[in-house]
Amino acid sequence: MLEGEARARRHLRHNVLALGADLGLYMVGLSFASPSTLLPAFAAHLGAPNVVIGAIPAVMTAGWFLPALFVAGHTETLARKLPFILRWTVWERLPLLALGLVALLLADRFPVLAQVVMLLLLFVMTGMGGLLMPAWMDVVGRTSVREPPFEAPATNAPSLGQYLGRIPRLLRHDRNLSWFLVARGCVAFAMMASGFYAVYALRTWQGPTWQVGVFTTALLVGQTVGNLTLGWLADRAGHRLVVIAGAACMVAANALALGAPSIEAFTGVFVLAGVQIAAVNVSWLPVLLEFAPAVHERPTYVGIGNTAFAPAAFAAPVLAGLMADRLGFPAVFVTAGAFGLLALLLLIARVRDPRR
Repeated sequence: MLEGEARARRHLRHNVLALGADLGLYMVGLSFASPSTLLPAFAAHLGAPNVVIGAIPAVMTAGWFLPALFVAGHTETLARKLPFILRWTVWERLPLLALGLVALLLADRFPVLAQVVMLLLLFVMTGMGGLLMPAWMDVVGRTSVREPPFEAPATNAPSLGQYLGRIPRLLRHDRNLSWFLVARGCVAFAMMASGFYAVYALRTWQGPTWQVGVFTTALLVGQTVGNLTLGWLADRAGHRLVVIAGAACMVAANALALGAPSIEAFTGVFVLAGVQIAAVNVSWLPVLLEFAPAVHERPTYVGIGNTAFAPAAFAAPVLAGLMADRLGFPAVFVTAGAFGLLALLLLIARVRDPRR
């Protein structure tokens, strides 16, 4: 342990700068394909129905979260995770460039084809990110980017069936993790309206196209302030308080979406949604590392957390699209707010901070 701490101090400057630059640049690139602002507005411009608009965050969250558990067992056997990440992460980045080509070459002449290709590219991008997530989180949890060798337990790697077969027993034993996963599923439904905020505002107040840029800026402001504030809070008070704050922001965002008197006031919805995204980045994934009772089990806990979240994260925005068509956008905001309140109740009453 002392040798590991000395190594961490020795490489701290390099690791913080390298990790911060990579994550910062990736998030800047991703902001040009935001599932909360630009992509829904782009799909609406192509004439997509609400169910297709809802499919955008559904496909992206399914890609990011569903594959994790199925690769976590392999990840645990790797002495070094970083070479594995670097080998495959190019397929996580190239689809962003391809999305720009879709907008230039297909959008005007073949709008339906553009919608299909857009969804396919989003799934490739996020699916590769989901496959790499357990390895990435393990690297972040131990080093950032100058990764020391890690000796996995001296046991034969189980088959996928054997590996998955032990998960129900783990969840029965760790009730705190089980309640956390239930609360996280409720948060997925609390976020079901996020892909429709921009479309609703533009349709309700006949806003100009450039208003999407204002919404995206507000979203990034919320993320930036949230990352700085919630990161400080997580260090001092634990990740549980951060996820509670994020869930509260989603409740407030849906309430403001219902009551905003103007498109200018509606911009606050995106600030609150940005803070929730910051809470996800700061704590929803890192807290899974703290649930793990041993270092070598971290990929399994990240895999469980992500894959268990995927069904709700996929179903929620699709359901929101169907509700928007049949009941209107306010019904979507009310339902999302109710799930946010339920998530808050569970996080406060049933989930204990694993750090303590």
